[in-house]
Amino acid sequence: IRLEAPVLVLDGNLWANGQDSPELRTGGGSGGSILIQVGVLSGGGSIRANGGYQSGQSGSGGGGRIAVYYTNASGAVLGNIQCAGGTAWGGPGTIFVMNTNNAAGVLTLDNQGHGVERATPVAVTTTSLVESVEFGSGAGVDLTLGAGVVLAHLIASNVTLSVNGMLVLAGDLILSGSSALSVTGTLTVSSDLILQGTAKLSHGVGAANGLHLIVGGRLQMGSNATIDVSEKGLLPVSGTTGTVGGSYGGYGTTYGAGTARAPFGDFLWPTNLGVGGTNSYDGTTSRGGGRIWIEAAELWMDGQLLATGQ
Repeated sequence: IRLEAPVLVLDGNLWANGQDSPELRTGGGSGGSILIQVGVLSGGGSIRANGGYQSGQSGSGGGGRIAVYYTNASGAVLGNIQCAGGTAWGGPGTIFVMNTNNAAGVLTLDNQGHGVERATPVAVTTTSLVESVEFGSGAGVDLTLGAGVVLAHLIASNVTLSVNGMLVLAGDLILSGSSALSVTGTLTVSSDLILQGTAKLSHGVGAANGLHLIVGGRLQMGSNATIDVSEKGLLPVSGTTGTVGGSYGGYGTTYGAGTARAPFGDFLWPTNLGVGGTNSYDGTTSRGGGRIWIEAAELWMDGQLLATGQ
């Protein structure tokens, strides 16, 4: 669907949903496309491009894509937009809304509380049109940011999100509910970073730079929130032989014949990843804890900072 009009009064519905699964083992269809370019947008109708639901032993369709460009808006329409996957783990589609009086708009992914089988890939290569990214309940997203991309805000509730590359926010980062954010690189928040509910921050497994947080305002952690890089460190490194635990600040212990690497690093400036252990009998290994580096104007910590070994 594509609409261009000076005035759009929408009290009905614009829907481009995918077909629900018609048979036991046929997957549902994906949502379609809706593009709206209007001067004035009003009314209390709805806009949807949801994926179709599964039937029996099948999968759901993923959400489609919706974009709305407007100059003036009133009524409830902008609050009635859905682009979710179907209920059996279909991934969320994209919703982009932009007031053309402004330089950029808001990208939203909201799966309406449905779980996902696979994260939706989203690439923001420039900030010339995207100001902020928001995530609603159930969204699973792999977000890739281009070099130099700066977003105004990032707000997520009950979302699993991974960011590839540095994440730079000119405003706030707010994670609530059961949201989990993994950042491979530096996370810079000019204002406040707030973790509510059971929200968790971490970094990728074995990421050399760990999780480096630079917060211009307050880093605030609720009582059940965590910054947790446990088991995100290194596998055994050179100098670790036999059946032995990993060493970093202290020695790992040996069982029978084995050699633990000597402790290393600097107690004044601890910035290394932890080191894993090894089993000479069956060749299995473990990982050390990861790395957390926090720079903030204020740290209000009712939650936990964790970098435990495996």
